[in-house]
Amino acid sequence: MKGKSVASFDYYVVRAASFLTNYDRKVVLRLYQPICGYGAISLFFTLWSEVDNKAMITSRRTHDDILETTGCTIVEFEAFRDKLEGIGLMKTYLSKGEDGSDIYY
Repeated sequence: MKGKSVASFDYYVVRAASFLTNYDRKVVLRLYQPICGYGAISLFFTLWSEVDNKAMITSRRTHDDILETTGCTIVEFEAFRDKLEGIGLMKTYLSKGEDGSDIYY
């Protein structure tokens, strides 16, 4: 998602489009990881691990949470996200919360 830079205090919500099977994991690791690198794939699996399989959506969290979990900087996070979007594994949408905060889906 080009344009506005993410701030660590901005929120994010992960919505899964489908279930991830063991076969899907292998495809992501064997096919996509050589294309976009281990950092982007690590971010993909970290975000995926936050999804509740019943609801297919996470609660609202700050980017500080994901940065702490992955150990990457906000600049690295944006680069990894851009790579995932470039190969079609992720889409990002920006919305405003009722309190005026930025929420990335």
